[in-house]
Amino acid sequence: MYCKACHYNLRSTSTGPCPECGRAFNRDDAKTYALSTDRLLGPLSWLTIIASSIPSMLMISILVTWCVAALVLGHWPVPYQDDPKYINNGLVTFCYWVTMILIIIAPFAVLATVVMLIVLSKGIAKVPRRGRCFLTVLAIAVANIAFAYVVIRFVFPSEIGDWLMD
Repeated sequence: MYCKACHYNLRSTSTGPCPECGRAFNRDDAKTYALSTDRLLGPLSWLTIIASSIPSMLMISILVTWCVAALVLGHWPVPYQDDPKYINNGLVTFCYWVTMILIIIAPFAVLATVVMLIVLSKGIAKVPRRGRCFLTVLAIAVANIAFAYVVIRFVFPSEIGDWLMD
């Protein structure tokens, strides 16, 4: 037995308003509540997860561009010598431009993630199972951003940034 508005578990609640969102329900009237909930996360939560994954996608994109260029060149790209913009290979060019787009989007995605996490935590938006949803989204967002940090700090060769941005 779940609230139709916020999907709060009403099994231990008596007839009356939902403790989470205030929507009225009656235990004797099945039309006032849902028997099951098919979603843990609402659209705002998924948008937050996607936004928080953009820095990770950027790190992966940089590494893929670096490795594809190495395969095409036959050696690891050398900064200021093997400019990614001028490697005549469609796949390298595609990877390079995807990376550039992600570089432009990433700061906005991080800002959007923070704003959406605040919205989720404060209950400004109606989302199913708000408390559990917030913790789930927060854990995923932190994991995504931590992954991006670890990749930058420990995985990237030091010259990869110089090569990409020269």
